[in-house]
Amino acid sequence: MRYRIFSAIAVSVMLAVSSTTPTFAKINTNTTIVAPAKPDKKAPPVPQWIKNHIDKGNRCPQWERLFKEFGLPVQFFTYFSWRESRCRKQAVNARWRNGKIVWTLNSNGTFDSGLLQINSSWQTVTAKVCNSKMGDLSVLLKPRCNVAVARYLYDNGGLHHWGY
Repeated sequence: MRYRIFSAIAVSVMLAVSSTTPTFAKINTNTTIVAPAKPDKKAPPVPQWIKNHIDKGNRCPQWERLFKEFGLPVQFFTYFSWRESRCRKQAVNARWRNGKIVWTLNSNGTFDSGLLQINSSWQTVTAKVCNSKMGDLSVLLKPRCNVAVARYLYDNGGLHHWGY
């Protein structure tokens, strides 16, 4: 709980300090999320166990161009997207009844959305990156938004957001 509160405060402070759109995803006038011009972070070597998964077909080739466009290490993210959502852009790990979550895999009551299963605790980042209303996490079901937030997370903490 303390970590979640600290994370939320840190993200709020970080976004408050930045008065312009962050460099990882710029928004043009028609609200299309544009990928960064080039990757600016070197990925670690891909471990053999991930290569083995990819060799078995545990990957999402239909999304690899998007991962590359956003400067994400493709081999990692093609596997993560398979593991997290089985390549489904509409994947959500929760169920609602009467507007309240009645089931989620997350013990802290949050839920994960989209291709790379971005956690609902990242709503401030999601609003900023995807140029959406605060609290509107449905935008994470759009692949460009989901991958743009993933790029933000990757730039700010690396692969550990996906358990690596």
